[in-house]
Parts: sequence; C-alpha cells; structure tokens
Amino acid sequence: MVAPAGQRTAPALATIPNHGSKVRLASAPRETVRDPMSPPRILIVHNRYQQQGGEDTVVAAEERLLTDAGYPVDTLFITNHAINSTAMQMQTALFTPYNPVSRRLMRQRLRANRPDIVHVHNFFPRLSPSIFDACRDEAVPVVMTLHNYRLACANGLLFRDNAPCELCIAGSAAAAVRHSCYRHSRFGSAAVAAMIEYHRRAGTWRHKVSRFIALTAFARDRLVAGGLPADRMRIKPNFVADPGPLGGARGDAPPYALFVGRLSVEKGVDVLLQAWQGIDMTLRIVGDGPQRDQLALRASPPVRFLGQLDHEAVRREMAGASFLIVPSIWYEGFPMTVVEAMALGTPIIAAAIGGLRELLSDGVEGRHFQAGDSADLRRVIGELIAKPGLLPAMGQAARARYLTQLSPKRNLAILSEIYCEMVAERRQI
Repeated sequence: MVAPAGQRTAPALATIPNHGSKVRLASAPRETVRDPMSPPRILIVHNRYQQQGGEDTVVAAEERLLTDAGYPVDTLFITNHAINSTAMQMQTALFTPYNPVSRRLMRQRLRANRPDIVHVHNFFPRLSPSIFDACRDEAVPVVMTLHNYRLACANGLLFRDNAPCELCIAGSAAAAVRHSCYRHSRFGSAAVAAMIEYHRRAGTWRHKVSRFIALTAFARDRLVAGGLPADRMRIKPNFVADPGPLGGARGDAPPYALFVGRLSVEKGVDVLLQAWQGIDMTLRIVGDGPQRDQLALRASPPVRFLGQLDHEAVRREMAGASFLIVPSIWYEGFPMTVVEAMALGTPIIAAAIGGLRELLSDGVEGRHFQAGDSADLRRVIGELIAKPGLLPAMGQAARARYLTQLSPKRNLAILSEIYCEMVAERRQI
C-alpha cells in the first residue's frame, strides 16, 4: 500500500488514574467524511518505560515512518512515572491482569477518533489486556508488535539464573511465582503470571488480536509454543533511518572493537572480558548498568569503559569500529545496535543464540560464536584480527543486508501489507 500525503493528529499522553477516579483525555478532532481509498487511520498505543530503551525508540521511529508516508496517525501513550510508591506498586500489580479503567480510556479514545486499526506495542503494566476488549467492543482490529516474550514469560526475557528458561512456555506460568522471576518479587511475579494464564485460557490472543508482529522467526516460534495463534503471526524486523555511506570513517586510527548495550548479566559482557584476555586490540565498551563496577574491576588495558553516550556519539564509535561484538547469553529480540551497525557497514560478531542466528550469516556480514563460550569468542576474534582483509567485504555485506531487509522503505512495505490484510478482513465481516 502506498499511502498519499496525509494528516497527523496531535499526539496524546494519557493519564491512567487511580482505580475509580476520573479518566482524563486530550480533546479529539471532529469526525470528517473520508475517502474510502485513503490510507487507514492508525492509533498507536504504548505504555512507555520509566527508563527509555530500544522499544521506545522503535515506537517513535515507526510513528515517524507512518506519518511521513501519509498515514493519519494518532497516539495513546502512558508512562509509569505514577508508580512511585509501594501503594501504587501494589495497585498496579492488582490491575495488571485486567484494568477496567484502561478499558474505559481506550473505548473513549476509539469513539472520539475512530481509527481503522489499533497498533499496540506495549500494554504492560498499566494499560493491561483490557484494552483489547475495548477494541472488540468498538469493532476496531488490533495488531500487536511483540518486542519481548511477556505474553509467555513473566520477566519478558525467557531468562532465569543466568541462562535461557522456557518453563512457562512448556507449562504453567506459576513457575514464575516459584522463582520470583519478575523483579525478584513473588507478589509481582504472581500478578504477571495471573495475566499470562488468564488470557491464555480466556482466548484473548486468539479472539481479540487480528495480527501479531514478531521481530524474528525464532521469537515467533517461541511465542507460538507459548500459546499464541500461529496463523496470525507475521515477521517484521526493526529498522533505523539510513545514515548514508560513511566512507573513511575508520581511517588510519588504531583499530578497536566495540560493545554497545546495557551492562547486565544477560548481555554477556563478562564472557566478552574473559575472551579479551591476551588480545592485543582495544575494546571500547559503551553503556551502563548494574554490572558496571563489577566489570570495570575485572577489566584491564586495552579495555576502555566509555559510559553512557548520546546517540550521535555511539554512531561515531560504531562507524569507526573494526567490528561490533554482541555476546548476549539470552534470546535477544532484535537489537537496535545490530541494525545500526549494519546500516553503517560495520561487521558484527554475535553469539549464536535465539534470533541473533537470523540477523547475520556466519562469514558473510560477520561471525557467530557459541553463546557463553569465551574460548570460542576469543578464537573468532583472533581470526578476524589475523585476517583484517576480510573486514571490508563483511562490512559491505552488512550494509547490503541493511538496504534490502532493514531499511525504512522495506519496513514500511511489510507494515503496509499487514495493515492491508487487516482492512480487507474487516470489510469481509
């Protein structure tokens, strides 16, 4: 679907009040007569995170993509800033499985703006799956992008005790309560587990969501195993705007390798530091997180911790790197760092785990190594350092993969096709 120039309605930041208090909504534009051939009106719904991460970045980029393509876009965004006390945390947990206030909020927005499609990115924890009932009540089809594994896993990561875990996919989400998977809290884990189990059994995902968007085939398969309907799944990767060719960015400066990400257990930075022992090449680490101090104590030259950098500084670091390393030990979704590296023509060394296996072909755009195996990672790094002539071709292949699979143009084509399916389906009802 190629959308003609359109008009975007003003974004709204909604407030979910305490249960029972008044819902506050931004004023909505008046209903106008529409050309039946015009692009569908999209309402993007997202529960933002307290600390902005890759998911929030993707939502903002997708909103711009649709608006620039001429889709009329409205937004319903809420934040978690109100969850600032124990009382609010308990109240949020109680309404995590189903929040009737959110249902009323969503229904009012649908009646005011009359979108053709609702695109949900995240409803957790404050909106809750009750919003899907509102969409059903108003006969508006829903597509949901699955940025994580939350519909089958309490912590959204399929990761526990420093290793991948699929207990709640194979069985009941009650396992999350036993292991306190959500923020090490049994109470919080019980709330999320109740949400997962209730909506599995109620058929919410089968009967109230028209399409699901998974980021990789791996994520699709795990979520289908966790109870989502296979026939409603579509795959659409993340994307970034084209930074353009950056020829000569590496120049004659001494070569270095780069890690960009949160410094936490699942990211595998400790594996990377073990692998780096004895390697005569600078490793630059960008990011912050709970493991920062512990990792810094273990590191020695030529490892440099650069801390948190702004996006432009990260981009410069990435453009100048010999290769980016992604040593994750969990089932990564679709890391934005990988997309950005490919857009810049930077080769990638990635753990062969989860969806990371799909993001590059070993020996083409970069190299794979056995996840969690520092010796195997050291071997792969050593081979690329010994044969630097391989890197330019890998960088060119990474850039080519970005242009054909991960560009805004390709992303818009996939998204438009999904919307077309939904509109056609609705007309047949």
